[in-house]
Parts: sequence; structure tokens; C-alpha cells
Amino acid sequence: MAYSRYKVAEYVSFGKNFKPLAQFDVEMVDSLTITGNCDKSVATECVNSYYMGETTKGQAEQCLTAKAGCTSKFTALNATQKKALADKFMTNV
Repeated sequence: MAYSRYKVAEYVSFGKNFKPLAQFDVEMVDSLTITGNCDKSVATECVNSYYMGETTKGQAEQCLTAKAGCTSKFTALNATQKKALADKFMTNV
């Protein structure tokens, strides 16, 4: 009986302490998640050409948005919103 009470208290404590951390990670990943219809085969070609040194980072990003149709929630934000999001996750833009 004492062991089962201990285990219940352990799980409750774990939930209270780690739920905010997990929620923080989920919100951060969600803000960077791809939205829209992203053509994965075209996106793969864009990224491969960047890694092979055929294009610059800017050209690869343009290829991803223009040709593949890949955008993220982060790219749709204005500068003030990006700064607020960076501050929330204790990083920089």
C-alpha cells in the first residue's frame, strides 16, 4: 500500500514538473512547422542543391517557398512577432 502511494505521488510530481517543459517544446516545434502544400520531391531537390554547393542559402530558401510551396508559420510572421517568439523561447531571430 505504501509503495503504490509512493508511485502515485511520483507520477503526479513528474506530471506537474515536466508537463510545462513538454508543452514548451510542442509550442516551439509548432511555430516552426511547415504549413500549406509542400511538394516534398521539389523541396528535396532544393535542399540537395544547397548541400551540393550548387545554390546559396538564399536561393535554396527561395526555391523552397516559390517552387516547392513550403512555408512555415515563422516565415509568415512580421519582425515584431518574430522577436516576441524568439524572446518567448529565449533565443534570437
